[in-house]
Amino acid sequence: MLTTEAIRTVQEVIAPQRDPVLSLYLDVNPAHAENARGAPLIRAKEAIKALGVPKPFTEAFLKGLTHHHGIPQARTLVSFASEDLNAFFVNYPLQLELPLLTSGGVIARWGPPYVLPLLQVLDAQERHGVVYVDRARWRYFEVFFGDIEEKQDAFRPLDPSTWRRLSDSKPAAHGIPARGGSGKDRFEQRKEAWTRRFYRDAAKLLEQAVKAHGIDHLFMMGLKPQVQTFIGSLSEELKGAVVATLPPPANPAAPAREILDLLKPHLERLQCQQDQKLLQDISERGVKGLSETLEALQADRLQIVAAPWKLDLTVYRCSESGYLSATPSSASQLCPDQHHRPVPLQEILPELVASHGAKLTFLNSESAVESISSSGGLAGLARWY
Repeated sequence: MLTTEAIRTVQEVIAPQRDPVLSLYLDVNPAHAENARGAPLIRAKEAIKALGVPKPFTEAFLKGLTHHHGIPQARTLVSFASEDLNAFFVNYPLQLELPLLTSGGVIARWGPPYVLPLLQVLDAQERHGVVYVDRARWRYFEVFFGDIEEKQDAFRPLDPSTWRRLSDSKPAAHGIPARGGSGKDRFEQRKEAWTRRFYRDAAKLLEQAVKAHGIDHLFMMGLKPQVQTFIGSLSEELKGAVVATLPPPANPAAPAREILDLLKPHLERLQCQQDQKLLQDISERGVKGLSETLEALQADRLQIVAAPWKLDLTVYRCSESGYLSATPSSASQLCPDQHHRPVPLQEILPELVASHGAKLTFLNSESAVESISSSGGLAGLARWY
C-alpha cells in the first residue's frame, strides 16, 4: 500500500534525484487480456529501447524487475531506477489503474524523475478510515488508492478485556445477581462511567490515527448501539468526517480485503457525490469543453482542471510559443506564423496543469464521466478572484 511514508519518499528522495532516472509507468493488470503471456514486459522493453537508454542498463533493469522484485499482483506498476540499480531502484505496485495509461499501457522517461503523474493522482485521492467496533477487539483500517491496510497499533492501548467486561457484566452481590435497589443503581452508575471513559480513550486514539494518516472520511462498522454511542463520544470535527455506518461483517476476524469488498459500494457512492459536487461548482463558476478549458488554463484563470479517468484527446501545440489549441484551425488562427503538431493530451496534461498553478483531478464515477465527456472532455473550476 502507498503509505504516507512512501509518498514522502517520492517527494523528498525520488523527485530531487539529479542523475538520469528511468521512470516507468506500466499497466500490469492481469484482468486485461492484452497483458497475457508477459506482454507488459515486452511493452516496457520496447518503450525503454525507444529512449536510447544504454542496452546493458535496460537488460539489467528488466532482469531486476522480474527476478529481484517480480511483477506483483497489481493493476499498475510504477518504477524509478538510476543507472546504478544497486543505488536506486524503487517499485510501487498500485491497486488502481492510472488515468494516463489509457492507451499503450506504458509511459517511460529517461532523465529527471517523472513523478508528476503519480503525485497528481495521489493528491486527488482521498484517504478513508474504517473503525470496526467488535466485542473481541476494536480494529482500524486505512483505505487509499484502491487498497486497504489494517493498522494493528491504532487501538492497541485499549484493553480488550475491559470492553468485554463492559459488554457482559451484570451487577451481583455475594454471587447472586442483584434485582434492584441501591446496589444495582451504583453498579449501573459505575458501569456507565467506565463505558464513557473507555469510549473517550478510544476516541482519542482514533483522533491520533486520523491526524497521523491524513484521513478525509470515516466509516463506522459494527452493531448499531455501540457504533452510535462511539460516534457520540467523538469530537465535532470527527463526527463531521463520518460518512456512513455499516453493519458488522459475518466473520468478526474478516481479513482486510473482505472489509474492502463491503466498503466498495459506499466508496463508489461517495465518489459519485463528490464528482457531482465538483461538476455543479464548475457549472456555477467554471468552464466546460476542451477549447474553453485550455484557453482558461493557459490564461491562469483555473484552480482545478477536471478530466475523465480515461483521457484520450489530442491537442495541437504551436512550435515556437508552445501554446495549445483544441483544433488545427484554432492553432493556425492563434499562431499564424508558426507550425503546429498534434500531441496526446494525456502526455502533457500533468505538466501543463502544474505549470499554471492549478490542481488536476480525475472524475471516475460513470455519471460524471458521461457528463464531462459529452461537454468536450475537459472542464475547469475558476479561481476565487
